[in-house]
Amino acid sequence: MRIRIRIASIRSTFRQNFPRRRPPPPLVFFCIMVIIIVIVIAINNINILIIIFTFFFVMSAGAIVESVGEGVLSVKPGDHIVPGYTPQCKGSDCIFCMSPKTNLCPKIRGTQGKGVMPDGTSRFTLKKDGTTIYHFMGCSTFAEYTVLAEISCAKINPEADLEKMCLFGCGIATGLGAVWNSAKVDPFSTVVVFGLGAVGLAVIQGCKAVNCSKIVGVDTNPKKYDIAKQLGCTECINPKDYDKPIQQVLVEMSPTKFGYDYTFDCTGNTDVMRACLEASHRGWGQSCVIGVAAAGKELSTRPFQLVTGRRWLGTAFGGWKTRDAIPMLVDKAMKGEITLDHFITHRFEGMQGQKQAIEALHSGDCLRAVASGEDAEGADGDDAEAPWKRQRRRPRRGAEEKGPGEAVMEPETATARAEANGGNGEETLGLAAYHDALLGI
Repeated sequence: MRIRIRIASIRSTFRQNFPRRRPPPPLVFFCIMVIIIVIVIAINNINILIIIFTFFFVMSAGAIVESVGEGVLSVKPGDHIVPGYTPQCKGSDCIFCMSPKTNLCPKIRGTQGKGVMPDGTSRFTLKKDGTTIYHFMGCSTFAEYTVLAEISCAKINPEADLEKMCLFGCGIATGLGAVWNSAKVDPFSTVVVFGLGAVGLAVIQGCKAVNCSKIVGVDTNPKKYDIAKQLGCTECINPKDYDKPIQQVLVEMSPTKFGYDYTFDCTGNTDVMRACLEASHRGWGQSCVIGVAAAGKELSTRPFQLVTGRRWLGTAFGGWKTRDAIPMLVDKAMKGEITLDHFITHRFEGMQGQKQAIEALHSGDCLRAVASGEDAEGADGDDAEAPWKRQRRRPRRGAEEKGPGEAVMEPETATARAEANGGNGEETLGLAAYHDALLGI
């Protein structure tokens, strides 16, 4: 059961740039093509058509359901949703969804990891030559339209501002969940956060909410210190200011001189992950890996660090079960219990603002960038007065205006789609390993 969505504004995150850390697979180039253009194919009888208004680059978004196909039960036309790259099928036969210990539902893992829909086909094709463009992390929201699995979409309050609530589709929810779900940080604890980007700041926000007594931020960019302190950091330090390992510096400055109760890596750097563990408290320290490392990277430390009581753990999407948790987080934000405004540091006009948003991310001054795109007139009926709306209404481009490199609708049947994807009526799954390399789970 799947969804089609249309983009009107987007929010950038570093994960879509993650492939730059290593030689990018061909799929990444396909995803970049999607930035330029994309219209998703006609939906089959079990798809949902939705219109997107705010999204994370490539992964998640705020959207409105426009139509649903046979078999779709959890949403109806007009519902507002936030897609998530970690699905939640809620099936009684799914040991992962039934377990309170994890959020890693594998229901569509096999096809999502291959860049295709659950039926084994892609919904994207380049108009000029018919080249298949593969889906990215089950979302592919770098587009005007895209198709998602129903189990990847969390229905939220229709009064919520989608420009802000899209933040819960990835990094902000991940940072909060790492504190509240994965590490289960205790009140009055001492904490170190490595990396003061949006995820790191969300970790700080989560630690402040549970009344941690000391929160130390670690980053090589001093420009990030002010916002970190505003959100709850008691002090910030720069590893470049010291001539000895930063973990040694941290242990020496800790209240007990034995380290910190909880440490969080929000960098994706394996050397930092080691420092993060070794800065945790002897006897009971927990170190949580949040950042996604480059493909092939490995962790290392002396076993004695673990023998003496430290624990290493990791988290994906903060341990949240997507369809249950995102609506709850949205409600908390609407009540003022979770503030989000400070995360959006840059805004751009139009879908062409995607390029500027990526450039802003690399400037060192950007936490999250939002590019406001076309409005989707008539998406949910009386949407003109919706409180979340921020965009000016602009005329939609006609099909005859589309450029030679833009994507077009696929054939409507699964067989025709498979043929269009290069097969003879058989499913074409494409590049199999890209998702594993990106997530490592």
